[in-house]
Amino acid sequence: MSDKILIIMSDNRDINTDINSCDYNTLTSIINYDYCLKHGYDFIYLLPTLGGEKTLYNCVSPNKNPRHASWSKILSSIKVLDNDFKYDYIVYLDSDCIFNNFDITIVEYLKTMKTYEGNDVNLNSQIFFMNSKPWSEDLPCAGFYIFKQTDECKLFFKDWYNNTNEKFNILHPWEQITIQFELTEKNKSIIEVIDDWMFREKHNQFLRHIGSEESHNRIPFFKNIIKSNYTDRKVNTILFEIKKNIIIYDTNEIITI
Repeated sequence: MSDKILIIMSDNRDINTDINSCDYNTLTSIINYDYCLKHGYDFIYLLPTLGGEKTLYNCVSPNKNPRHASWSKILSSIKVLDNDFKYDYIVYLDSDCIFNNFDITIVEYLKTMKTYEGNDVNLNSQIFFMNSKPWSEDLPCAGFYIFKQTDECKLFFKDWYNNTNEKFNILHPWEQITIQFELTEKNKSIIEVIDDWMFREKHNQFLRHIGSEESHNRIPFFKNIIKSNYTDRKVNTILFEIKKNIIIYDTNEIITI
């Protein structure tokens, strides 16, 4: 029996069905949805709101201060953990990140990669991050992670979100600081940090993440992939399907305590 896998994206922006005027979150969702089609994975696009409003600061800290939408990915992860369907793995990607090599499945990736320490990835772990190369080899990047549908993971995400350091509520790199410098060490029994490149071009790389340092290249990069590999009909079909798989929710509804 094949593994049941869910791929999720989370963004404060809706999907725009006009490929010529859309932002990069729409472009990456097309590519990532197509990856799911190839491997038979489920796909959900989550649109967190704050009191029903689609805003950049779409969630609040434990002290009720506004938080950047990047924090709400944690709430989206908690939400899908309560999904009635049971998955072997749930995979989260930032909206500036795509599956670049469609020939590699999620499980194949975990089975063939090494940790930053040079060891095989321990499949008994609960959550798997890539490292933050070129900035760090041993610290995880919050832009992509694979996790299991377990109570341990839910507790981990709640602990992550409940961080009370208000400094990075609205300042970059937002939730990244907490995962790197406060949570990884104390949760090392359930976390694996995979050694791989996603922020720089690499032959046949699994993911390509166009980060903040090259944000100007996001729309041209992703649009070029779509223009080179997709017909207008396929794009429109995928966008229609994605729109049916959008979950809009109020971040105030997610309990983190």
